[in-house]
Amino acid sequence: MPAFLDFHSMGRYNEDDLKKSLKEPRNELEVKVLNTFYDLDSGMMFCLVDAPDRYAVERHHSKYGMKCDWITPIKMTSGYDNSDQEEN
Repeated sequence: MPAFLDFHSMGRYNEDDLKKSLKEPRNELEVKVLNTFYDLDSGMMFCLVDAPDRYAVERHHSKYGMKCDWITPIKMTSGYDNSDQEEN
């Protein structure tokens, strides 16, 4: 599945919420949070997600009351490949 990077406000979420999101399994929209990058002072964050398409990323964030300022498909030099990853 493609990876996407998005940018938006942290909204009502804190560091603990973001850490918990990394442990969540792939959801009903087929979105899996891979990592988050955030700044508490500005209240802004980036999400790195594995998702079928941009629309799934939008719906995933909308479900939590967030609207992405932008979403872009990405490739990673780390060679991330979800095809052999097991869900925990």
